[in-house]
Amino acid sequence: MRFTILTPDAQYPDDAVVERAVAGSDVEFRLHRTRDPSAIPLADLEACDAFLVWHEMKIGPALIDHAKKCRIIVRAGVGFNHIDLAAAAAGIPVCNTPDYGTSEVADHTIAFLLSLARGIPEFQDKMRHDIRSPWQYPETTCMRRIRGTTIGLVGLGRIGIATALRAKAFGLNVVAYDPYVSRGTEIAVGVTRVESLEALLGLSDIVSLHCPLTPETTGLINARAFDAMKPGVLFLNTARGPVVEMAALYQALRSGKVAGAALDVLPIEPPPV
Repeated sequence: MRFTILTPDAQYPDDAVVERAVAGSDVEFRLHRTRDPSAIPLADLEACDAFLVWHEMKIGPALIDHAKKCRIIVRAGVGFNHIDLAAAAAGIPVCNTPDYGTSEVADHTIAFLLSLARGIPEFQDKMRHDIRSPWQYPETTCMRRIRGTTIGLVGLGRIGIATALRAKAFGLNVVAYDPYVSRGTEIAVGVTRVESLEALLGLSDIVSLHCPLTPETTGLINARAFDAMKPGVLFLNTARGPVVEMAALYQALRSGKVAGAALDVLPIEPPPV
C-alpha cells in the first residue's frame, strides 16, 4: 500500500533525493515550494497520509481540514509555533526534530558574537569602499576583548547548552536564565544560574536568546528589558523573531544602550518592504 507524504514548503533544492531514498519505493512524495496554503492542490491534501513541513507556511485549518487521511504532522526542525495545534488536536499527532540544528545554531551564535566583537562588518565595509586607504581603527562601539566578559543566555536547552560550551572555550563567563530547566543542569554544564530575566540582563555584557516562541516569550525582550541591560551591550537573537520587540531594539540601538545587534530571525519573514 502506498503512503503519501505532502511537503507544502520544501526547503531543499533537489527533488527530495535523500528523503525518497530513506523512505523507500512504497512512499510517494508530493512537493511544493510555497508560503501560500491556497496554492496546495486539493487532490494532494486529500491524498496525503502525512505532512512533512518546514517553517515557511502556517499549517492550520486551511490545510488540515482537507487532509482527512492525515495521520501525523512532522516538523523538519525544532519549533512548531507555525503549526495550529488546536486544529490538529482532533487526532493528528504533531512532532518535531529536537536535535535539528543544535550545533549549527550554536556555531552561528558564536559567529555573530565574534563578528560584532572583532568589528568584522565595519572592516569589510571599509575595505569594500576603499581598499587602498591606510588602515584605520574602525569606528564601531562593538569591537572589544571578550575574554573575561559575561554572556547571558536566555534559555538553557539543547542550543543554549551548546552555545554555553562554546562561549566558555573563548573565556567568557556564562550566566543563564531558564525557569523550565531542571535544577542541576547549570552545574553539569558549568555555568551560573540566575533566578530572573532582569538579573541576567543586569549582569551581561552580551545577551543571547535561545528560548522557544510561546505566548510567554512573545515580546519578552521589550523596552523594559533593554532598559535593564548594561550600556553598550551586544545583543544576539538566533531563536525566534517575535521574542523581540523590534521598535524597542531600534530605540536601544539609536540611544547607544545596545552597541550592536546580530539577528538571524525577524518577526515577519521575509520582512515587509
